[in-house]
Amino acid sequence: MIRVAAIMFVLLILGATSSQARTFIVDDDSFAEFSSISKAVAAAKSGDTIYLKPGVYQEGIVVNKTLTIKPLLGEKGEFVLAGDGTARVGLSLEAPGCVVEGLTIRDYEEAGIQIVSDGNVIRKNVMSGSMAGLLITGGKENLVESNILLGSLGGIAINSGAKGNMIRNNQAQGCNFSIIVKESKENSLQNNNISSCDYGIYVTNSSSTSISGGKIENANCGLRVEDSSATSATGMALDGASVGLSLRMSIGGDFQDNAISRANDTAIEMIYSSGNLLKSNRITNSSYGITMAESGANKLEENRLDGVDLGLYVEGSGNKNLNNSISESNTVDKVPLIYIYGQEGCSITGRQAAHITLAACRNCSVENNTITNDAIFLVGSEYNQISNNLLHGIFGGIRLANSKRNVVSTNEITDNRFTGVFLYNSSLNRVAENIISGNGNEGLALIFLSDENDISTNVIQENRGYGIRTNFSDRNRIYSNQVRGSGSAGLLIESSNSSAIYENNITSNPVGAVLRSSYSNWIYHNNFAENEEQASDSGNNSWDMGMVEGGNYWSDHHCTGIPCQGLPKLIKGPAYDRYPFPVASGWTLPRTVLADQNETNQTSIDLKNASLPVLQDGSGSFQVSGEISGTATPAGPSLAEGSEDGRAGSAINDTSAEINGSAQIGKEKPVVQQLGYHKAKSA
Repeated sequence: MIRVAAIMFVLLILGATSSQARTFIVDDDSFAEFSSISKAVAAAKSGDTIYLKPGVYQEGIVVNKTLTIKPLLGEKGEFVLAGDGTARVGLSLEAPGCVVEGLTIRDYEEAGIQIVSDGNVIRKNVMSGSMAGLLITGGKENLVESNILLGSLGGIAINSGAKGNMIRNNQAQGCNFSIIVKESKENSLQNNNISSCDYGIYVTNSSSTSISGGKIENANCGLRVEDSSATSATGMALDGASVGLSLRMSIGGDFQDNAISRANDTAIEMIYSSGNLLKSNRITNSSYGITMAESGANKLEENRLDGVDLGLYVEGSGNKNLNNSISESNTVDKVPLIYIYGQEGCSITGRQAAHITLAACRNCSVENNTITNDAIFLVGSEYNQISNNLLHGIFGGIRLANSKRNVVSTNEITDNRFTGVFLYNSSLNRVAENIISGNGNEGLALIFLSDENDISTNVIQENRGYGIRTNFSDRNRIYSNQVRGSGSAGLLIESSNSSAIYENNITSNPVGAVLRSSYSNWIYHNNFAENEEQASDSGNNSWDMGMVEGGNYWSDHHCTGIPCQGLPKLIKGPAYDRYPFPVASGWTLPRTVLADQNETNQTSIDLKNASLPVLQDGSGSFQVSGEISGTATPAGPSLAEGSEDGRAGSAINDTSAEINGSAQIGKEKPVVQQLGYHKAKSA
């Protein structure tokens, strides 16, 4: 009986020994049983550990067993797995539950490590020079932590349905896409630090990605979320990016308590994105703060902006894309942002505000306010009164986009960085009795289908660009304005037709008036005085209203008669004023010439059958009493102030993010399409 028990004990011990995990040692100098990792993997069984001695192992390895691969304890030096020019992947983990730790993996055509299985741990490795340092394809619940990614197209790439993976405490530097999550869901990114890249974190066509903590520095774009849903990002630091946070075609995101600093383009941009929450984010020392294009149903709360040039800009082609909840708890330098959507009869009076936007509003008044940072914006709004506001030394002045029948009057718009009053695709508005001076671009600009506006009795002086500029905008009345001391021309009419320009004082400009590719305009009864060049005209326009009504006063032209006869003023182009006046405002004096007709020098204008547009004000209602024939169809829009030819492409750069080596990485473009902010150009 004792002998039987002894035999059974021995058999039990042997059985236990045969089932225990084994260890293998690999040395590239052949001082160990295996000189290659692949051979050790082939000999091993699931649960075994493969230890590496220092060396360079040039091979590609398929791990189809649950193994641990790591440096031999106590050894010093590099443990390098390097591409040999034939292997596309360094380590391909096909079995679940593997551990890869402490290796340097470099120079593989496709990926340093590829995971197609679940529950693996990738820890404390250095991966560089491969298209992807680490590629998770469809794997679930893998842990990737404390690795260093250098100089790859994609540092860490998660795609093809990968789910529930944890990526934490990694460092990436010099990668195009440092971390990319594509076509995957419920992955978590925590406390990763990224620098000097095109994209810090790129989430595309994915859902329920959770991002928290970590810092992204000096990226083209810090965090891009594209065509994705239910993405969250909290507690991140984004510093020195061109664009800090970019949301494109994304819904239902939650972005809270992030710090975005030194964004040299835009701190947060939204394009075609809806239902997102931006709360308690801190934006500092950036160019644009928050911009939103074609994005509705978003909520902004308690965001704090300090030291930004532009705090908020919202644009949209329809009301649903303007319907955002933006509370006054959002501030710029502790002064509230005011955003009003869809209200009628509202009043904003006597406030100090960093910014005011009326979006899809009617019959509202904005009066006696002081704007401290941005501008006053009207988007998709009509019949509003904007008057007696002070806009001094801030980003822009007053901007109307897709808005009509508004009155902008008696505002003081001075010494701002960009254009004083800017209308884009906005018609039937009245801009009158404003002081517009010392602004960094144009004094007043009518851009792209801003037709039939009434521009009168404004003082427009010493603006850096043009005093008044129209571009692809027809049938406007520009009269009784003081335009002087502009950095470029006092008046620029380009690709704009059938407007009436009269009784303006245009003085002391490099060029008084420039007409480019413009036709059927009336320019008469203006005082052109002391301009370096008085005027030029490359179109077919009328510079006088016939021998009785006459033309303009030119300080460098001497003649006799009220108006002068027989000595026309020649205008570079060529064009001419046949009946100039010898004295300023000579048209107010008794005429020395009588005639039965008021012929002009522009044969296409029929004064008997055409009348000028007249805008009536006082009741908030505007009616056009006549139309001018010969309206030209514009060749294309100008979305930016200062465009020489009036054409501009989309400002939205929808760069795709692929991890197939074909992605084109470009500098982030501004999202703002209709701001028109540019450096002033000379005539």
